[in-house]
Amino acid sequence: MADSGRAQVHIAVAGVSGPLSDALVRSGQIGAQTDAGGHVTLTVPAGQRTIVASKIGFRSDSVTLRLRANTDTALAFTLIEQAASVAPIIVTATRTEQRVEAVPLRVEVLAGEDIGEKNAVRPGDLTQMVAEIPGVRVQSSSPGLGGATLRVQGFRGEYTEFLTDGLSLGSAGDAGFWLVEQPPLDLAQV
Repeated sequence: MADSGRAQVHIAVAGVSGPLSDALVRSGQIGAQTDAGGHVTLTVPAGQRTIVASKIGFRSDSVTLRLRANTDTALAFTLIEQAASVAPIIVTATRTEQRVEAVPLRVEVLAGEDIGEKNAVRPGDLTQMVAEIPGVRVQSSSPGLGGATLRVQGFRGEYTEFLTDGLSLGSAGDAGFWLVEQPPLDLAQV
């Protein structure tokens, strides 16, 4: 059973090379970070408490003790370095795997349900499909004939190349007819 009242716990957190700043020290819902000297003070309810010290790159440590009301207790933790592993994030958009850090711009993908929905609205027109991608604007190049070019991130249409399975569909010299002539029915993703 917990004692009534509160107790103060003065905690020092260090690593092998010295005090650890910004280490997280907590007891239940109560927690704080250590200062530049590796010190922190927690005020917790009296009774049996578990104090945990942790920092990224170090193995966490904990101690369970019984605290009396209106008393001060001093604790010292020495954390041991431990390599932190992070799973890699892979972005697959061009049939080649790349780490997300290596992709120079944001990547937007339309797949499956989105493509089916766009094909149901305008089955023979690729312009409707790409017009709703953020940063892409379809610009009419031949209004009477239906030609269109793509402006990506504000660049003119001649700087945009459209590929299907790695093969070019058209260029700036053909007035953008390739965009409205390309049947989108066999696309898996854009």
